[in-house]
Amino acid sequence: MVNQNNKIPTWFTVVSILFLLWNLMGCMAFFSHVMMPEAMLEKMPQEEQELYASIPLWSTIAFALGVFGGALGSIGLVMKKKWAKSLFWLSLLGVMVQTFQSLVLADTLTIYGSGAALLPLLIVLLTAVAVWFAQYGITKRWLK
Repeated sequence: MVNQNNKIPTWFTVVSILFLLWNLMGCMAFFSHVMMPEAMLEKMPQEEQELYASIPLWSTIAFALGVFGGALGSIGLVMKKKWAKSLFWLSLLGVMVQTFQSLVLADTLTIYGSGAALLPLLIVLLTAVAVWFAQYGITKRWLK
């Protein structure tokens, strides 16, 4: 139970909900990625088809850890639970591994150009902010 001196501000709850919505969009992106219909793949240019086919299983697992860790961490934030921070750390690890594979090991930038780095780097940044945000909530004793 939160006492009056340690009341959780509305903005903290709003930001927690925004993190949840953001991470649910990530889950949708994951399912779109792993369940892409063959017909859609065939419409892609050849180099994009090859890029998609070359994604290693470990990168897809990292993608799953990133999005599902983030979504569960966000649910923890909304529920005001300390364990949210641990899940955001797991999410950050997954996001960083997948981003490394995509931007360093694969030909993503060669095929799509340097602008293709913006979204993955934004995702890494927002996930790091989520870790900090959960720690901030713990420090303020808003997360139990």
